[in-house]
Amino acid sequence: MPSPFEHLSLASSVVGKLPLSASSRVAFLVGSLCPDVDKIAGFPRATTHWWVPGDDVSGVLKLIASSSRIGTLPLDGAMRAFVAGYLCHLVSDEQWTLTIYRPFFGLNSKFKGGQAGADRQWALHATLDEVHFTTGSLTAAFTEISTMGELSDWETLIPTIPRGDAVRFVNMVIHQAGLPDAPARYRYAGTVSRKTSEGRNNEPEARNPRASASQDRTGRQTVVRPTGNAERLESFLSDLERLTIEVLDYVPADAISDFRTRAVEESFRVCEAYLAGAPVMPPAGTVPPSSAGGTPARSSL
Repeated sequence: MPSPFEHLSLASSVVGKLPLSASSRVAFLVGSLCPDVDKIAGFPRATTHWWVPGDDVSGVLKLIASSSRIGTLPLDGAMRAFVAGYLCHLVSDEQWTLTIYRPFFGLNSKFKGGQAGADRQWALHATLDEVHFTTGSLTAAFTEISTMGELSDWETLIPTIPRGDAVRFVNMVIHQAGLPDAPARYRYAGTVSRKTSEGRNNEPEARNPRASASQDRTGRQTVVRPTGNAERLESFLSDLERLTIEVLDYVPADAISDFRTRAVEESFRVCEAYLAGAPVMPPAGTVPPSSAGGTPARSSL
């Protein structure tokens, strides 16, 4: 899925099209980062994203249906804007899955959804991030979110985010923005991730699915994130230059452009409807939850 910095770039494009006050703009941008708390909190991404790579059911609609509070927030308030930003992230992840992950890294790609493809996807993240930092395209967005203040009320809107993790993750991303390069950003994320996981391991029902490869619900092996442990991270970083060259030759620039266009267009459509209190339609390529409440997953993708 896109990196936090790519998400912030997409959210910046979307928020400029929405009639939001200054405080609501900040809330929207912060919300666009928060689903990725799973990267440091040690639990499956489906709990914060309501979507998995083999699932065509819209995570956006599943989240909205999960809580009556989400649908009844004041239309002009910062808290509703925070949720809209969160939805923007979910839409962008779905469009990345459809246009980048499945064709180039998923089960039907030459990498068969395995570790080799995952590593090249993370190398692609680092490359796209470097362009953002080199061009300064995220400077204004980081200036805005640095004024976010206390997040404790906002994060309680999403029932599957443990209290405190959203604050920790957003602050991590802000700190990363001041670091000099991709290896430094990855190493810092790894440090935060391991510290958070260690704290989680002291809790009664601790789960740390990133610690080692495991099986997902389809029975195939899941992959290990670079930040899973220090040794794994250094191995990934030592290979990053080669992986970057390979992935830039492998994934066409047109595919990245198509993803960004779809992510911004679909996110705007979803967020505009949600902020207006209108019905939210499934983003392109997704379907609504079934009337029985099921979540049919496609394990072949």
